[in-house]
Amino acid sequence: MLLEHSWLFSELPEGKPVLDLACGEDLNGIYLATKGIRITLAGRSEDALTKARLLADPRGAVSQIVCRKTD
Repeated sequence: MLLEHSWLFSELPEGKPVLDLACGEDLNGIYLATKGIRITLAGRSEDALTKARLLADPRGAVSQIVCRKTD
């Protein structure tokens, strides 16, 4: 899905963050973070958010993401 809509992110003004609601483990958001886009991951599952952080770390993207648990 991200590849299908990647043009949206090429038009994102520099420095503007992205919000990903109901993100799950969010491989798409982590991919965007590896491209230098700041992203807030929001989801109900603390386990999924923890896994997203763990997946982002070895890719050097953890500094670009913020994880927020929602209700």
